[in-house]
Amino acid sequence: MASIFLAKFFAIYFFVMGFLVIVRQQQVFSAVREMTSQKSSLFFIAVFTFILGITLVLLHHTFTADWRSIITVFAWLTLIKGIALLFYPDKMLSFSSFMISKPKMYTVIGVIMMILAIYLAYHGIWG
Repeated sequence: MASIFLAKFFAIYFFVMGFLVIVRQQQVFSAVREMTSQKSSLFFIAVFTFILGITLVLLHHTFTADWRSIITVFAWLTLIKGIALLFYPDKMLSFSSFMISKPKMYTVIGVIMMILAIYLAYHGIWG
């Protein structure tokens, strides 16, 4: 049951955000640059990401040989990112700066997000 819900949740999130990253690339680029330049914003993002990661890992910790493992991997990556942002904010900022310096990566990331969205929507809605 949690797998279906999270598949739908991630499908909607990935599709909307992937489309946004592709269509409004400059706005996303500017927003990421501005958010990562403020320490207070970064701390809030770290705490929120950490709480979201804990929630997702507790809701979905299923490693199987099918599509549900993708959700579990995203849950763990979210938790790890939250922890990394809390304990190593400077290293995470340098990675973020690297990504900001390569705006074409936004298009690639947007396309990957939309492909994942379609895959998860298929399994969450019709699968």
